[in-house]
Amino acid sequence: MTPDVGAAYAEGDAGCWLPPRARRPTAAGTIVGAGVVLAGRDDDRTDQNNNTRSHMPTITALYAGLLGLVSMVIAFKAGRLRGKKNIPLGDGGDRELLLAMRRQSNFVEYVPLALILIGLLELNHVQPVALHALGAALVAARVSHAIGMKIDTMKVPARFIGASLTALVVVVASIWAIVVAV
Repeated sequence: MTPDVGAAYAEGDAGCWLPPRARRPTAAGTIVGAGVVLAGRDDDRTDQNNNTRSHMPTITALYAGLLGLVSMVIAFKAGRLRGKKNIPLGDGGDRELLLAMRRQSNFVEYVPLALILIGLLELNHVQPVALHALGAALVAARVSHAIGMKIDTMKVPARFIGASLTALVVVVASIWAIVVAV
């Protein structure tokens, strides 16, 4: 709470002090700051310290953490191979190093966008089970894709499953984000 600044401010639906223009009622609920408190939605979950966390994307944070660890494993393997082959920059014409670099690059090409989309869905109060499904599918997809990337062939089921599942997560989350926004 802020100190008493006069009648221009009033307590908003989320228990925060905002100017009246920041608390516009809509058909969906009341706009409070950057978020929307949805009408009829009880979202007063608490964290381990019993603090309300209704606007924190904790489900997204879980999958970002898991994917961050997967990213470090992939990066470590590429870095270790780079050191073993004594190639300080680029791939040095080494196909094995090129593969390790592409594993890492492919991961960082898709994961940030997918996590942003999942986070936006979470901030818009999409059901937790759907968010967990998208997040778990993304983790499984990225691990499968990294394992399935081989030097000599693209015909590895794990790679196909990983790429397809990643694309599915991004497409579903993208369409869902559009629907939530309009």
